[in-house]
Amino acid sequence: RSVPKAAARRGHETVLEWRSIFKTACTRHAEGQLEEAMRGYREALECNPDLCEAHFNAGLIYLHRKQWHAAVDAYQKVLKQNPEWPEAHFNMAQACDKAGLPAQAIQAYGRALALTPDYFEACYNLGCAHLNAKEYIAAVRHLSRATRLREVCPEVYNNLGQAHEGLKELD
Repeated sequence: RSVPKAAARRGHETVLEWRSIFKTACTRHAEGQLEEAMRGYREALECNPDLCEAHFNAGLIYLHRKQWHAAVDAYQKVLKQNPEWPEAHFNMAQACDKAGLPAQAIQAYGRALALTPDYFEACYNLGCAHLNAKEYIAAVRHLSRATRLREVCPEVYNNLGQAHEGLKELD
């Protein structure tokens, strides 16, 4: 692969340099230095705009900061490059859910679960998203499945009970 033009303009002429920038950003992220980490991810992305991992990690910081729409944008970029990454779909779903985009959240949780059928958190959150959308049949289906994936989880049973109550209201 050739080095992107932005890298040459900024003086980052080798792949090793943007990898080093990215690695340093990851270290800062792990140390809780989110401002420095974000600066590093942005700099790495200037060198290599297709660096999925930098978009993914920037999305994590956006989620932490409750910048839901920025997180959605970051995960859209990740998924454009790597549509088979279940955790990216899951994080996209969380961002969509918080951004008030329930249909997109349901779709993203569903994709994460399709890619990793035993992904408890995706199954549980998908059930909750359906519950919040008053889609009780789908909520019961996914929450029941979540009980099979993790038998001891009181929140699942509570939400499953709410979904069953919702079904009664439909009768």
